[in-house]
Parts: sequence; C-alpha cells; structure tokens
Amino acid sequence: MHTHDANWITAERIYSELLREEISNPEFRFKVVQELGTACYFLDKLEEAITAYQQCLEILQESDDKSKLGWTTHKLADIFAKQGKIELAIEYYEKSRTLFESVDEQYGVAWSLQREGEAYRIQGLYQKAEQTLLRALNIWQHSQMDWDIGTALSTLGDVYRHWGYLEKALVCYRQGQEIYRRQENKYGLGWCMHGMGEIYRMQGFFCQAEQHSTQSKEHFSEMQYSYGIYWNIYALAELSRMQRRLEEAIQMFNECITVFQDIQDEYGVSYGLQGLGEAYHAQGQLDKALELYQQSLVIAEKNDDNHLKGRIFRNIGEVFRKKGNTVTSKKYLDESISLFTVQRSYYQIGICNYYLGKLMENERQFNTAQDVYLSALEEAKKQNDIYHQLLVLTRLHAIANVTGNKLPNIVMEAQELTNEYPHLLEVLEI
Repeated sequence: MHTHDANWITAERIYSELLREEISNPEFRFKVVQELGTACYFLDKLEEAITAYQQCLEILQESDDKSKLGWTTHKLADIFAKQGKIELAIEYYEKSRTLFESVDEQYGVAWSLQREGEAYRIQGLYQKAEQTLLRALNIWQHSQMDWDIGTALSTLGDVYRHWGYLEKALVCYRQGQEIYRRQENKYGLGWCMHGMGEIYRMQGFFCQAEQHSTQSKEHFSEMQYSYGIYWNIYALAELSRMQRRLEEAIQMFNECITVFQDIQDEYGVSYGLQGLGEAYHAQGQLDKALELYQQSLVIAEKNDDNHLKGRIFRNIGEVFRKKGNTVTSKKYLDESISLFTVQRSYYQIGICNYYLGKLMENERQFNTAQDVYLSALEEAKKQNDIYHQLLVLTRLHAIANVTGNKLPNIVMEAQELTNEYPHLLEVLEI
C-alpha cells in the first residue's frame, strides 16, 4: 500500500466517524461530507463518493452558493467520466458551467469546458471537443495561468491524436511540455510524453515511442500515480504488439485490464480488451481475438465511445477476411468507415482502406484494391505515418507483380523507406 493510499484510508475513517455524530452546523457538515467524498474518490470507491457529493448538493440547496454548487456538480461529473458514463458526465459538466457563468467565475467555466471537451473526445465528437477546448484555452491565456494552459494544450493533443491529426497533436504536446518543464510539473510532463510516445508508435518510430512512454511511466512512478503508470504500460504493450513481441504484449495487456477493473475504469478496460484482442489476432488465434473484440465492443457501445467502436469494427472485419467470410468482413469494414466518416477522421479511414484493399485483393478486384491503397497511402503521408506507408506500398508492389501494371514511383518510394527504416520490414504484418 502506498503512503498516500494509507492517508486517504485514515481520512475516510475519520470523516465517517465524524458523521456518525449529529452535526447541526450546515457549513461544517458540508465540509466533512465533501472531504469524505474526496477520500472515497482517491480510494476509487466511486459509488460512495457519488453518495457523499449528492449529500453535499442537498446541503447546498438551502445556501444558494452557486460557486460551491458548481464545484460539487463538477466533481460528480468527474466521477461519472471516470466510470465511463460519458453522456451523464457531459450533462453535469454543462450544469456546472452554467452555475459558474451565473456568478462570472471564469476559472470554473474554463475547467468545465476543459472536462467537457475531454468527454466529447471520448465520444469521437472531435470538432465539438476542439471548439470546447479552444474556448477553455482562451480563458486560461487571458488569465495567464500556465498550468492550465499546459493542461488545455495536452488535452488538445489528445483530441488531435485520436482524430488522426498526428503532426498537429505533436505541436500541442511539445508546447505543453515546454510549459510543464518551466514549472517542473512532472504530472503534466508525464501526460505530454505519454501522448508523444503514442504518436511515435503510430507513425512507426519505435525507439522514440519507447523512450517517451518509458520516461512518462518513470515520472508517474515517482509520483506513485497508478493510473498514469498503467496507461503507459498499455502504450508499451501496444508497442510490443506492433514489434511482434506478442507474449510480452499479452502479459502487459492482461496486467492493465486487471488494474483498470480494480479501479472501475471501464474506458481503460475496453481499450485493454481491444489491445489484447489485437495481440491474439496477430498470433493467429482468431476466435480468441473475436471474443475479446466483442467484449470490448459491449463496453464501447455502453459508453458511446465511437472512436473505439470504429477500431473494433475494423479489426472484426479483418478477422472475418482471414476466416474467408468476405461478406461479413465488408459489412464490418463499412461500419468502421461510416463511424470514422461521421468523426471526419480521415487518417483512420485511410487505415480502413488498407484493410479494404486486402479484402479486394482476396476477391481478385485488383484495380479497386489499387485505388483504395493509393487513398490509404495519401492519408498516411499527410501524418508522416511511415508504418502504414510501408504496409500499403508493399501491397501495391504485390498487386503490380500480379497485374503487370508497374507503378515506378511506388517502387522507388518503397525502396527509399525500406532503406531508411529497415527495422519496420522485420515486424510488418502484410
């Protein structure tokens, strides 16, 4: 048990004992219940925390203190978000923002916008997330609050990363990192490095990815911040999977899932299951992978996580392609493309087109396959994604060998990338 956990356990015991006595002073009772809720929150006793904060709201109804009502409502929204109840979280963030606006408390308005933007990002509503976070960033910049500017930039980086604007995300993370370094803020630095590590992994720059994810994990380890530690273990598991170190990846994914289940983080569990499915998928254990994808999908649908749903549908489509069921494969790939089209995530659509091209190859529709591969290649180039560029170029070269329709530029591009990044050829799953 970490020291800070022991402190929160002690706090929970003390405040619970105080509440067994009759407390007639509403202000003191509010403070005790609020502190109990905070202790329960940090001990991941989320239902108990909800009960405490709801009692705080009841106490505050008579006082009409809009600021305290706003922050208590905001804390409930944080808990709902942590539980994966994203729609409910957004509802409560909007309520808290309205309360803060009624008393012109701009700091509270900005934080409500910040968290609301994070929730929209989880839903895959990237434009809405971007607009909301830019409003928060504008308030922070006018207030010259560096810590909060860093937070907004880091979260914008998360939005752009999931949206598929990888280079744009890197700019945000680097700007946030610069602010956090000045402040010696290890928490903020940890999350910026985590995001940068994820982007480098997606682009195929594995050494940089491992360096950033490992450093981020070390920052969070020094802080004894389990949540940050295990999201970096998840990132390193994804890296091991892409490098074909599959047993290592499976072990780390299982470790993450166990921890996320213990802290009631459904969002983390769903991504862990999906990652574990991809590792078994890469091993050729298709039925096991399909089972895990479907478990992850149940949570993603419950939480309205459209980004993850799109990724899962794409993976399920690839499973059915490998099983020889082209009709079902096409159905899932179309579902994935439809979701990413609504999100305007052209980078993710590009990855879908890579898998669609493989399906067209199976059906010997080589001209169609070539067209969708070229579309996928264009999107990968826009985001400096070397990994998917090489995957697509390899398939285009294979089609050219079958059809005799040589594409000189493609051969030259493939050779240049192969010479520059030879490590990727060893791990590509063609």
